[in-house]
Amino acid sequence: MSFIDDSLKEHLIETTEVLFFILGNMTIVRIIDTHEGFSMITDLIKTTKKVTLIWIWRTLIFFYQQL
Repeated sequence: MSFIDDSLKEHLIETTEVLFFILGNMTIVRIIDTHEGFSMITDLIKTTKKVTLIWIWRTLIFFYQQL
């Protein structure tokens, strides 16, 4: 019985950690969306080519990681 309790507790803890992580990320995304942060970024990107869009994202991510 102890093995089942420990196993269940471990899975519940892992599930709870994932749910709190997702809720935190959803909150951040909602705040950015409320303040029109995504529309500001999409307004700056004028390309319709997928390759160019990938290079823009790569450049943004590179400089973001340098912060």
